[in-house]
Amino acid sequence: MRKLLFVLVALFVSAAAMAQSGGVAFRDADFAAAKKAAASEGKPIFMDAYASWCGPCKYMTTNVFTHDAVGKFINDNFVPVKYDMEKGEGPKLRGDYGVTAYPTFLIIDSNGKELARVVGSAPAEEFIAKIKAAYPKAK
Repeated sequence: MRKLLFVLVALFVSAAAMAQSGGVAFRDADFAAAKKAAASEGKPIFMDAYASWCGPCKYMTTNVFTHDAVGKFINDNFVPVKYDMEKGEGPKLRGDYGVTAYPTFLIIDSNGKELARVVGSAPAEEFIAKIKAAYPKAK
């Protein structure tokens, strides 16, 4: 019985630890809601402008946005959202912001003004450095 209890507790603790992983917490919000959140939280928007067929976009999703340091940096400094530039409101956003390559990462204020842009994938530490270089207000 003690072994069973120990196993159950160990499973619960490991499941809780996995649920608290520090990746980027992208919000499921349309762009209008993202701008409202940015205004109320006093943070700019971090937009991942991607395409479903894009290999470097998949790399970012799988290997970079799941990284604890990237999650902490993005979540602390921005309202993170991601939009497929070929679906939903993506084509309009693609046109409004002149997105021509994937992935493109935009820093946008609550009024919709672009503040910074980074294009292309990069490993976690390099990605954070690129965002900081493009938008020095991020800590």
